[in-house]
Amino acid sequence: MVKNRKILTYILIVLIVIVSVMGIIFAVNSKQEMSGCKEPEDSIRLTPNNEADRQSYEDGEVKLNFQEKQQLTKSTIPGKFGFRRELIIEKPTAFMQHMPVDSNMENIRFGIYKDKTLEEPIEEADAGYNFNASWHMEEGAELSEYPEYKTNIQVILQPGTYYAAVYTTDKSDEGVFLYSSWYDVLDSDLTLEAEKYQYFYAEPGKEYEFPFTVDDNSEIVLETAGIAGTLKLYDTDGKTVLETLQIDANQPYKESKKLFSFEKGGTYCFRLTDYPQELYEKIPSSGMSVLNQNWLRYKVTK
Repeated sequence: MVKNRKILTYILIVLIVIVSVMGIIFAVNSKQEMSGCKEPEDSIRLTPNNEADRQSYEDGEVKLNFQEKQQLTKSTIPGKFGFRRELIIEKPTAFMQHMPVDSNMENIRFGIYKDKTLEEPIEEADAGYNFNASWHMEEGAELSEYPEYKTNIQVILQPGTYYAAVYTTDKSDEGVFLYSSWYDVLDSDLTLEAEKYQYFYAEPGKEYEFPFTVDDNSEIVLETAGIAGTLKLYDTDGKTVLETLQIDANQPYKESKKLFSFEKGGTYCFRLTDYPQELYEKIPSSGMSVLNQNWLRYKVTK
């Protein structure tokens, strides 16, 4: 009995030693893993393209090879692995990201974030959700059944520092996916000129003024696209309302044309207000890498 007890005691001591050593090794490896996690480099492939330089809808598309992904967070369980780029915005800017639907995207997400750890998204899209939704829609499902479906992200960024990213939560992902992004610095001068489109990006709660100049005894036809809300025409004094229109963004193009007559020449102004929140939140995901812009223009008919 004594001998057996000695053997059991010896075995117990050996097990305790083994467990202690394994614990030390695990702790050391974890510490080395944490300290060895280098700050990921900015991905040049996530550099957004200037909308002013666009020649075609296919411009600006790049391939992201997840065999070349970086570890974006210190923790690996759960972790984020992929590509990230810091964006320093100096003026209010429209920013868009696009990832077409592809297979093997179950764990892929993309978006624009306030922080390096990608924990504070301004807007984020789940590419895996998009693929699943797309597959079901091909089988006859309605888009309304998938409210989170979005292959495009579009936001207005105020001056500050942001982070664009495409990442996976599965370290083993090695797929190759298409990606593109675009930006357009907002124009503070929205003066209208005859025959020329004036592009802008409407947001809820904001007013937009479009001054324009006409001659005596003139007539113009105003055309709009993507605009909704209240549009008022102001006299040359900038205070007197001459006409008020309620604009529907879904109206046919022909119905968007409005005729205005002016006996006295001078500088008048259209003012847009009440752009609806629900329209802003449902920027169309056209399947193409395009910034969704609002526009108006006028043509002189007399």
